[in-house]
Amino acid sequence: MPILVYGGCYRELCGSPPHNSLGGSGLRGAMLLSNTSKREIQFLTWLYDDTKEPLTGALQEYKCLNIHDSCEAFDLCKAPFFQYQNPLLPPRLKYDKPEICSSIKLDTTYEAALVYGTLETRPKIKAKKVVYDPQSPYAPTLFHENGSEAESLAFVLNASEAQSISRKKCIYKTANFIQQYFLKPQNAICDIIIIKLGHAGCWVCNRDEIETVPAFETEKVFSIGSGDIFTSAFFNQWALLGKSPVEAAREASLTTARFCSTGVIPESVGCSTLSVYGNLKEISTCSSDHTTKQIYLAGPFFNQAEIALIDFLRKELTTAWSTVFSPLHDVGFGNASEVYKLDIEGLENSDVIFVILNGQDFGTIFELGYAVKAKKRIVCLAENIKHSDLTMALGSGAKIFDDITTAVYHALWETLK
Repeated sequence: MPILVYGGCYRELCGSPPHNSLGGSGLRGAMLLSNTSKREIQFLTWLYDDTKEPLTGALQEYKCLNIHDSCEAFDLCKAPFFQYQNPLLPPRLKYDKPEICSSIKLDTTYEAALVYGTLETRPKIKAKKVVYDPQSPYAPTLFHENGSEAESLAFVLNASEAQSISRKKCIYKTANFIQQYFLKPQNAICDIIIIKLGHAGCWVCNRDEIETVPAFETEKVFSIGSGDIFTSAFFNQWALLGKSPVEAAREASLTTARFCSTGVIPESVGCSTLSVYGNLKEISTCSSDHTTKQIYLAGPFFNQAEIALIDFLRKELTTAWSTVFSPLHDVGFGNASEVYKLDIEGLENSDVIFVILNGQDFGTIFELGYAVKAKKRIVCLAENIKHSDLTMALGSGAKIFDDITTAVYHALWETLK
């Protein structure tokens, strides 16, 4: 019996780094499973006039992957269009939802189904083993809400989705709430819950415990679609190969790292050695006793664009395991000697220094030099800067990246070491 993949197929565009393709969670998941499983796969999605033919063409090389007969097309309607400024920012969505959204009816009970949330109406799906990823950070729905059925269900959430459900800001309290509410009762609605933590790996929650699974550091990070890859890789290992949830999550984490390092959907899932996956480094997984580290955010803030970048990075670098000291926010403008003293104290008390070299501001370069002398861990963002201008910074051993996503991830990974 074929396995079912249900999910979206949408257009995606990113400015930095440049990216323009037909994507969506369902398409990525179906392609990964086609690469890694010998099973016949039926891909169920919603078709639009501008994605129908490109999707058919894209799937021609996947011999075991077929578009489900029940796929419905919206004539003269453009597919949802996700536009990213960079992978860290939420995308802008362009979508004229059709007035009539027909309901797909499925009579088959599948052996296994990978189900993603979509912008369109989700059909009732019945399967013995299901992995469900709601794909909605603000209002995630449960798998059974629309009448869908599963004998065994794994619920995959990112941290925002889990916190939206629990209504708790603390990620540890969120995990405990999720475990108690969804797994402990006799009428538990699922068997396993995975909480994805981005740079910090994931937690695997069952009825009795919450186990940690590490992330893997990569030289480059392209994160658009990384959550989709994790979910489909977990499905492959848990639902199709019968591995334990923790084993499956670890293999999914490895597969996701491989995707993030290349932006290409991997052709294999699961391995016992890191060498098969290239230059990947395991990152310690965060638990409740992890010590919070401080990041010093060095960069110019003399115009609105620079201030906006500082604001954005301060938010992205603040996590459950890291705080940010920002001279703009924590010191501000004032007497030179007072500003100097407070900034130096911030540098001395920080574990990781994040340096914005854009514009090559004198004060920021001074902070970089001080951090080098103080033997701090340093991560630099250097967009549109000549390589020859980075000689001293490179020689110091600082990590320097020209894209913001990779720089942020490496700074956060440094706080976990």
